[in-house]
Amino acid sequence: HFLNDCVFTMLHHLAGDMRSYELLLQPSILKIFSEILKEEMELEQYQEDLIMYILNKFSVQVYQKSLKAENSDRPGPSNASCDSPDNSCISSNLLFPEEDDLFWWYLQFEQDDDPISKISEHIPTSKQDILTKLQLKGYITNEKYKQLEEKMA
Repeated sequence: HFLNDCVFTMLHHLAGDMRSYELLLQPSILKIFSEILKEEMELEQYQEDLIMYILNKFSVQVYQKSLKAENSDRPGPSNASCDSPDNSCISSNLLFPEEDDLFWWYLQFEQDDDPISKISEHIPTSKQDILTKLQLKGYITNEKYKQLEEKMA
């Protein structure tokens, strides 16, 4: 199958530059992206990054909705952020847009010599905080964490 670079470039700008990724969370688009990954088609890095970014956004959105639904079924306060030790409240880090952007920026710079420094130019937090969040969210492995940490030293 031939992948049209023009279409992917437009989708990339829509999701990234215009920050309108939610427009790509359509069943038909998600289905095509899933099929592309299942067929293990040869993709350019930016095409694979876009597909993974959109599928990740969809997964996070589904997870957030399930947490909200779970919390709305429980008696008690319904605020989305609380200090409950049993993790019954939605994690506050899911609610901040810069957290949402972390995966996008990581995908943009993961091939760079120092991706954490590049990400820190776009997300207003410390390099160590960026690295820790990448690991906690499961975007990088423990091994990758150590490699990136060594580059920061």
